[in-house]
Amino acid sequence: SLPYSIEHNEMTMEWVAMINTNQKAIDEGDTDKVEDHLATQVFKTAQEARAFCHCYAPPRMHSIKDSPKCQICKRKFNKFLRRPSQCKNCGICVCSACSVEWPSTMLPSTFHTTEKRCKKHVKVCTACDWLNCTFRQQVLTGNLDRACALYATGNVNVRSPFAKLRGEVMYPVHCAILSGNLSLFKWLVDTLHCPINTNKRKLLVPPTGPLAPLINEQVITLKGKSVLDIAMETQELGILYFLIIEKRVNIMRFKNLNVALRTLEATLRHLPERLRSTA
Repeated sequence: SLPYSIEHNEMTMEWVAMINTNQKAIDEGDTDKVEDHLATQVFKTAQEARAFCHCYAPPRMHSIKDSPKCQICKRKFNKFLRRPSQCKNCGICVCSACSVEWPSTMLPSTFHTTEKRCKKHVKVCTACDWLNCTFRQQVLTGNLDRACALYATGNVNVRSPFAKLRGEVMYPVHCAILSGNLSLFKWLVDTLHCPINTNKRKLLVPPTGPLAPLINEQVITLKGKSVLDIAMETQELGILYFLIIEKRVNIMRFKNLNVALRTLEATLRHLPERLRSTA
């Protein structure tokens, strides 16, 4: 990936994550452009800052000029039948037969900062596409071990949404709730620090900067459903307990107050006996 750094602010006791997003400026040593395309965000812990950088740092694009062959099928490129392109998810150079198109929303917004115009679709290699599809399936079926193994490859982004899923666009955290596997959901939230918030988060760059509107990490589906909405629909008490009691997600934001209160009652019944007696 492109370089990033994490620094501790002794004044605020917060951790500052800084991500470089302009590869050309870095290679040319253009410090002004590097600073213009620097994404900066603050976090309470170093672990959160590191997880943010891991997901939002763009991949280094391999040079097409220095890549005479497709890095998947190993066949030579040519101008007519086997034109090269760069995988926007991992950066390797591949031919048309070894690439597919993704909606641009399936990649973090920081991956697109140097694009001259907004593209609806981007090209990715078939290897990244397979990883993404397989990871999505393992999360939906609640297979934690397999999901961990796929994530360990380094080319699976747990903060990017899955498109065309049951007529929806969902994030991995939503899919984990649908699976009903609390351990998998906790792995995403507690270990990988995937956000579950529904409020937009401000990016700490000048308002006129090119990255100002890009990163908000508002985790809702295409139809506007939050993690709490989906957890209430599935009535997975373990996940609801985790969200409401441990993560203190505000249940009063749920549109149907009657359902919210019934869910809260069911969640309280799920409390351990020693806590329920003092509730």
